[in-house]
Amino acid sequence: MAGRELVRIEEDRRRLLSENKALLAQERRGFQILQEVLAELPWPVLGIDEFGQVALANDAALRRFAERGLLPGVLLDSVLPGVVASVGKAGIEIDGVEYRCRWREVGAEEGRNGRLLLLEEVTP
Repeated sequence: MAGRELVRIEEDRRRLLSENKALLAQERRGFQILQEVLAELPWPVLGIDEFGQVALANDAALRRFAERGLLPGVLLDSVLPGVVASVGKAGIEIDGVEYRCRWREVGAEEGRNGRLLLLEEVTP
């Protein structure tokens, strides 16, 4: 009887391991799709973690703010001062260009406090 229980437990372990691998693969594919979508957007998009660091930056953001040293891992406030303070405001000027800031909280259900920022250039 103990042997049958061990076999059942091992089968459950293998099934759970297989399900976990499938979920991880799906998560990676989802992240790759997100990166590809963000890369195609013409506006700078930044993902900011709960510590204020840039966790994700699309191609437009990296090109537009390269001279400021914008890269994943840097503190947003150190390369784009005033952007964090613009939360809740309509816009901000960076290097002589007016942007409409669109902030969105992300990861709240996981207990994290990250934000997604889209900087839409305001054309006169």
